[in-house]
This record gives sequence, structure tokens and C-alpha cells, in this order.
Amino acid sequence: TSQTRGRTNPGIFPERKGTMRREGCIVKTMQRWLILAWTVGAAGLLACAHFPWKRPPLPDDPGARLAYADSLLRVGKAGEAARVLSDFVIRYPTHPEAERAEALLVQAYLASGALEEALAEADFYLRNFPRGAFYEDVWFAKIQAMWRKTPRVERDQEPTREVLAELDRFLARCRKHCEAARELRSKALDKLAHRRFLEATVYRKLRRPEAERIYLELLLREFPESRWADSARARLKELQTPHPSSS
Repeated sequence: TSQTRGRTNPGIFPERKGTMRREGCIVKTMQRWLILAWTVGAAGLLACAHFPWKRPPLPDDPGARLAYADSLLRVGKAGEAARVLSDFVIRYPTHPEAERAEALLVQAYLASGALEEALAEADFYLRNFPRGAFYEDVWFAKIQAMWRKTPRVERDQEPTREVLAELDRFLARCRKHCEAARELRSKALDKLAHRRFLEATVYRKLRRPEAERIYLELLLREFPESRWADSARARLKELQTPHPSSS
């Protein structure tokens, strides 16, 4: 028995041979399918290379072209709308609808996430159409682009302060978008208050209660209506209460 225990006799397990044959067939079948899929994919790529997709031609009439861009923007194709509108304002700078096209282009850039382009186009409109029909729309779109470019709360918040100042100027004369501007102003205040709270938390971790108190009181003076004000008051109350271990 000790002599046969270490030897392998293929005749002892005939059912294992059948299992190995079946596994081999499965592997070969999978390999054939993978080769077929690769061949079909390569053929598709070659077809696309020889027959590239082309955008549909734009309408010849400027009014129809502007209406087409507007419809693209309404259905969420902001990038394509921006392309059509950019072409429109270059081709037809004196068209009666040129001002509207400029305003729509700002909205298209904003919706597509092209924030730098939105800011540049908004500045162009505000400078060239100071009494334009879409002045407040473009101004608020510019503020939205500025807000979306503000950094994370852990970083310097000077851009957020600039947004807040621009919102204050906008709210002083707005007739449209006033409610949305107030909501955005609340978000900006909360972000600045959050930054102050994080600064106070740093000194809390360093066990420097006086510095923590300074930043918490600064938060309450600057942003008394923010959602971080209650947290700051609770922290100040903790600082005023003597710790049991200190008595």
C-alpha cells in the first residue's frame, strides 16, 4: 500500500478524463468567441474610420439657425448649442438677433461646464450691451459661473468673497432671478462660515482655546445667519464651561 499511495495511475479515475475533455472544449469555444468578437470590433472601427459620422448641416437662414441652437439648448445639448451659437455670433455680428445669440451663448457655455468661456462671453455682453434686454440674465449667469469656480472649503475663500460681493451688487438692482440670487448668497455665506469653523477646529485640536474662541466669535460676527452659527454658539458654550478635570 505504501508503494502505490504516491503513484498516479490514469486508469484509476476515468471520470476525471471526461471532465478534463469537457473543460478543454469549453476553453476552446470561449477562445473562438473572443477571436470572433475581436474581429467584429476591429471591422467596426475600420468602418468608422472610412465612413466618419458627420453633423447635420446647419440651416442657411440665420433666424432658423438661431432657433435650432435654442432648441438644442432646451433639450440639454448645451455643447452642440454653444458650437452653433459661437458660429452665429461670428458670422452675423450685426444681425438683429445678435444680442440674443450672445446671451444664449453664455447660457450654453454655463450649461456645458465651459466656465471660463462663459465668464469671457458674459463680460463681453455686459460691456457691449449695458442696456440689453438680457442684461440681468447674463449677469446672473456670470455669477453662477463664478460660484462654480470657487475652491473647496479647505482652501482660500477669496473667490467666494468675490461672489458674495457680486451678489450684493446684483441684489441691489435685480428685477429677475432675485430669489435664486438670495439662495446662492446663503450658500456663499454658509461656505465662508464653514471655513471659519474649520479654522476654529484647528485650534481646538491644538488645545488653544483662546484662539478657538477668537475664530468662533468672528464667525458669529460675520455670519450670524449661517447654518454654522448654532455650532459656533455651542462650541463657545463648551469653552465657557470649566472642564471637570480642571477643578
